[in-house]
Amino acid sequence: MRRSDPFASEALAAVSFDVTGTLIRCPRLGEIYASVLGRHGIELDSDWVAQQFRLVFDELDCATPVGRDRFTLDGNPKAWWGRLITRLCQYADQPEPSRFAIAELYQRFARADSWEIFPDVLPSFARLTEAGLELAVTSNWDPRLRVLLGSLGLDSYLAVSIVSSDDGWAKPSRRIFDRLAEDLHLRPSQIVHVGDHPINDLEGAQAAGLSSLLVERKRGDDLTAAVDSILTS
Repeated sequence: MRRSDPFASEALAAVSFDVTGTLIRCPRLGEIYASVLGRHGIELDSDWVAQQFRLVFDELDCATPVGRDRFTLDGNPKAWWGRLITRLCQYADQPEPSRFAIAELYQRFARADSWEIFPDVLPSFARLTEAGLELAVTSNWDPRLRVLLGSLGLDSYLAVSIVSSDDGWAKPSRRIFDRLAEDLHLRPSQIVHVGDHPINDLEGAQAAGLSSLLVERKRGDDLTAAVDSILTS
């Protein structure tokens, strides 16, 4: 776990979290893609999808200016995901997916049963709220996120949810962190942001005047240590 500059002397009042890779994960992504597309006549291997998905995601993401929301740059989040699904099928030498296949996959990932909350999340939320801190999420996500957070039961812990698709600004832009501070009615120095991306979360938050913590789950980090650091600083 990496941390930005030591927390400011001003009393900490809120903790913001990234979502995907920090609070939740999608352990059956390949299986879901293969299952849904299979019903529409497109045969993909689930393990292959799991391995290739990030490559295709990053390929499309390169077309988005840094700090802008990828999903709404052309005004249509579902269209962005449609391009990703189509590109994935192209790599597998499969037919182009129909709009019905794209729509079904888009809705599938708005459902709670497509996702899994990391086991340390709810205990960490409990510790932070018991310490009198407000909780928030600040995430580069499309409009489905708030529905998903509600379905997962996480929204009841959150004072605010800042989603990049709301106004077109995404991490690491300071504008999304400014909106977080405004919605919490706090100064940036009163907030710490926790996430898994060294630029979007760690450096982006720090550049906007927040403290930040990097939790790299692939390296064995967890929220327990992050919460220990927050509560003892």
